[in-house]
Amino acid sequence: MQSVSLPGVGTNAHLVAMTFSGANISISFDGAQMINVTDNNYDGVAPYTNGGITADMYTDTSSYTFTVDNVIVEQIVTPPVTANSDSYSVTAGSDFECGRAGRIGE
Repeated sequence: MQSVSLPGVGTNAHLVAMTFSGANISISFDGAQMINVTDNNYDGVAPYTNGGITADMYTDTSSYTFTVDNVIVEQIVTPPVTANSDSYSVTAGSDFECGRAGRIGE
């Protein structure tokens, strides 16, 4: 789908953040967004909408150390917007009060 070249990463710890939302994939490296792509049935396969994660490293015949820590997997939940068919009236010259800001009817 998309790849990027990173500068030399050395041996210091780095932060890689991956966000999957529907068919959109966003990857950041040390706080800088590196990839933002939409999976439009890449390779003829529909985007995965659920599943798990894995962290792997291929080393061939050379020996390397690969450390992964502080892995957080969480579902991003966007509450649905609900519009009710409500009606309100107020006497001219008086105040109209509602509950929390932007939430009429509470």
